[in-house]
Amino acid sequence: TGLIPPGRARELGHFNHLLHGMISDITGQGLSLDIYANQNSHDMKWERQQEYLELAARNVRFNLYPGRPIHKIAATINQYDWGFFYDNIQDSSYDTSHYQYNMATKFFSYLEGGVPIIIYRQAGYIASLVEKYGLGVVYDASHPSSLRSIIDKADYASLSANVARIREQWELSH
Repeated sequence: TGLIPPGRARELGHFNHLLHGMISDITGQGLSLDIYANQNSHDMKWERQQEYLELAARNVRFNLYPGRPIHKIAATINQYDWGFFYDNIQDSSYDTSHYQYNMATKFFSYLEGGVPIIIYRQAGYIASLVEKYGLGVVYDASHPSSLRSIIDKADYASLSANVARIREQWELSH
């Protein structure tokens, strides 16, 4: 994911790119969260991500890693249980229809990596694909604190099998 440095996000008024609350909500449920900051990480100014690096140092369930080159993304994703989507919609300066119709390439990266997807309902188009094909679970972006119960109720084996089937049908193997 492209991770905007917190200072720059504040400077530009892009408060929706501040992820501190989400990180606390997710890890506070006993879930682990790893963020790969940017696939072009060799160009990143890591000192600008100091707030997230300090948060990772204090929170054993949160890690911040350099991104992976495009040819290594699927293999990296395949080591995880889920692919996670989040946008801080309530603090967004974007028109909310942006989220409704957005088609993030991360969706295909997660499928290629072979993991079920966690997507927020407000990402209407992607959420509809996840539900239609049984590729993961859907939650409300304004309530990430409900994520643990949603994940616990999911039939992970069926979701994984559906992801494998779609990977084959859509020719998304790594």
